[in-house]
Amino acid sequence: MIDKKYNPIGTHFNKDKIFVGTIEPTIDEVYEDVVKTYPYMSREAVGFLIKTHALQVLASDIFYLTRKGFTRFTLAGNETYKGDGSDKKGRIINVEPVWNYYRPDQLIEIKNNGKKQIFVSTLEPLDEYQKKYYGEEMQEADSVTPTL
Repeated sequence: MIDKKYNPIGTHFNKDKIFVGTIEPTIDEVYEDVVKTYPYMSREAVGFLIKTHALQVLASDIFYLTRKGFTRFTLAGNETYKGDGSDKKGRIINVEPVWNYYRPDQLIEIKNNGKKQIFVSTLEPLDEYQKKYYGEEMQEADSVTPTL
């Protein structure tokens, strides 16, 4: 349950440890999603489509850097990535300070199911980040669709 009250950014979280970045999932993660729609595709074919950028599977988000890695905040809960892919969750790439895109009043701290989280009040700055690295064609990771 999300608390209705929130705190300004910097109340709990160190502002210098908040970043925007992109999750580059592993081929295994993508393959599981792709075979649901395209059951005839092999793992090798999916890997080829990813490497040639015919299949867009990147997801940009806000992360908080801790000793354990990059933590991503979602309504379902927090997920931490090592960042280098060694945890088999994918790599975090194109990492930049969140302040290159957001103002402090555009981020808030809330409690979701008893855990402190960072949320954004607008997605427009994240869209600017995505355009910088991926152009207008970046697709959501939730809708994995080959563009052949």
